[in-house]
Amino acid sequence: MDHRIALKKNTLLRLVNDKGEAIHCVIEKEIGRGGSCIVYEASRETETKDKTFYRVKEFYPYKLSISRDENGKLVPAAKDAEEFIRQQQQLCLDFSRTNRLFYSGTNYASMTNQLDVFEQNGTSYVLSAYSSQKTLATYTPESIKECVSLVKQVAYVLGNIHEQGYLYLDTKPDNVLIVDGLQKQIQLFDFNSLLSMEDLRNPFKTRSQDIRLSYSKGFAAIELQTSKIKRLGQHTDVYGVGALLFFLLFGCIPSAPDCEDNAVYNFEQLKYDYNKCDDKLFGELTEFFHNALAVYYADRYQSMEDVLEQLNIIEMYADVTIPRIYSTRISKPKYLFGREHEFEQLDMLLASKDNNCIFLTGMGGIGKSAFIRAYLTNRSFDTSLYIHYKDSVEATISDDDNIEINTIRLDEAGKSSTRYFNRKLQKIRELTRGTNSILVIDNFTGKVDADLRAILATDLKVVILTRQSPSYQSSCELNISAISDPVALRMLFEANLGRAIVEDEVSGFEEILQRVDSHTLILELIAKQISNSHITLSNAAALAAEHGFSSIASEKVDYERDNDSKRDTVGNIIDALFEASSLSDEKKTLMKVASLLGDNGININQLQQILHLASKDDLNELISDGWLMLSGDTISMHRVIQESVHRWDWLPVYLEAAEQFLCYFYVELRLESTKNNYPKKLKRLLTTCVCQSESEPRADLILSHVR
Repeated sequence: MDHRIALKKNTLLRLVNDKGEAIHCVIEKEIGRGGSCIVYEASRETETKDKTFYRVKEFYPYKLSISRDENGKLVPAAKDAEEFIRQQQQLCLDFSRTNRLFYSGTNYASMTNQLDVFEQNGTSYVLSAYSSQKTLATYTPESIKECVSLVKQVAYVLGNIHEQGYLYLDTKPDNVLIVDGLQKQIQLFDFNSLLSMEDLRNPFKTRSQDIRLSYSKGFAAIELQTSKIKRLGQHTDVYGVGALLFFLLFGCIPSAPDCEDNAVYNFEQLKYDYNKCDDKLFGELTEFFHNALAVYYADRYQSMEDVLEQLNIIEMYADVTIPRIYSTRISKPKYLFGREHEFEQLDMLLASKDNNCIFLTGMGGIGKSAFIRAYLTNRSFDTSLYIHYKDSVEATISDDDNIEINTIRLDEAGKSSTRYFNRKLQKIRELTRGTNSILVIDNFTGKVDADLRAILATDLKVVILTRQSPSYQSSCELNISAISDPVALRMLFEANLGRAIVEDEVSGFEEILQRVDSHTLILELIAKQISNSHITLSNAAALAAEHGFSSIASEKVDYERDNDSKRDTVGNIIDALFEASSLSDEKKTLMKVASLLGDNGININQLQQILHLASKDDLNELISDGWLMLSGDTISMHRVIQESVHRWDWLPVYLEAAEQFLCYFYVELRLESTKNNYPKKLKRLLTTCVCQSESEPRADLILSHVR
């Protein structure tokens, strides 16, 4: 505990230097403490009756036994009197070194201007020109970019100090002043820890007691904390810079695990919004922290030049004004087995320079989306775009919820989506030129028209997920068929079942595999119904035998029609599972309303807010049963399940819930308060279902357009 007694407000200081020159000032307030000083803000009245301000450091070492008498004088205990004088003399030497650094020509604007050393109250006072009350301990930068920019300035000043032959050794938020101007500027303050690198190279001095080391907990490298003098160097200040940026971004000092060479940082805990930053930001930040915070000194950047080089890269990626395409945040599927061969095939196709368009084909529910999401999350691309097809290529690409470029918006291009599509296409062409970037269009139901050909003329690798057979001659096809490996199928089934299949269930499981032809979605749904005790495995085998199909023809399927009989068969099995699961009326209503959502889904909390009947228990059970999907906070429904639910009749209770649901979004659209938070499918539905003379959607119009 700090027992030092600070000077009170309005205390008069009559400061006198060795030449007898005096300056009188009044203490305004205490603004900080260090290991050797208490820092005050003080003021003085000029001849013109104006008030000027100073920053005053009072020499008052924390570790020595010192009392303050009633007149404000500091009185060291007899046992510490000699050490007090020695440290006081060191303060004067520090002032001289700091003064030389200040006038060296490179640091004039980046260090506080220390005016002189004065004596009073039995101690020394260092008077500095006032520049700012704000330090990085009290000032909160506005963005990640500003954090990096300020730390970059600190690194630059430290680099200059190193060139002058010194180490700073006390980089911390309290020692970095923030000066307002056209841009925020920093000034380093408190040079009591300044250490000459020449002294470090002097064998005699490194063996003597002349070198004193002080540090601030949380911002000091291990060699400084443990007084390993021979290991001190520019890399020691590098640690301080790394810890400073870590503190600004995360709001805490780095812990021991953060300093490991394989440390993984949870960037979701950043204090700042990072959604508009470049996707590469986190990789570069990780690279920086690994090389700035390393425990072993030789593993760190060895100069501020290296630090500045990496900070320049990070600053660029944090700058939201630089044009960029934002990669889609892709959730990795929970389970995926038996697709290693397809992964290798897709690698080969994408590596080919002969084409940049791959059609990923397969019947609905066979696992195309899960496959491509797993692929994208396990491969490295400069930009990864995973979007869902919406009516046309123009509408799909123009939708900023699908592909977002930070410097352009649809509103800026006027009401013409064609004009915006062309403008956006030009930006995509510019930003992906020469890069390794990929665009995946899921649930594609359109044709290869001029707009799609324009996309294919960019440097993007394009993967199109469709049930259709491709008609584009310059494309390749990769068919995703049923998984053939029985081991992988059993692993998939057991993963969704939540347990291993026991011996007397094996024949039933094999019957299910045969009857549903290893259809991925059906297997997952059956396993989840068994897991949640809606049916037994033998019941499931009987349902599959009654409603399933024995096999899919091995020859190429006509995906243009998606083989109606097979699609209907999948629907029949899903209907049978619905029946077996005995869904409550409330759950069926939720399912019917959820079928109105687009492929991107909706925030689960928003869904509950709109539909009071959407209880947490019902939603959680529908998710657990596989009828709804939850990724992060977004809830959605698989396209194949949507198709089955769409076949249900629109009962009055469903229509009432749908009206309630759509009316909410209609109000939101009119208020434009959550413009980007509603599914686009709802907007199209509302546009159709709301008459100009009406104030809300009409049930009969809803019914006619969502049957």
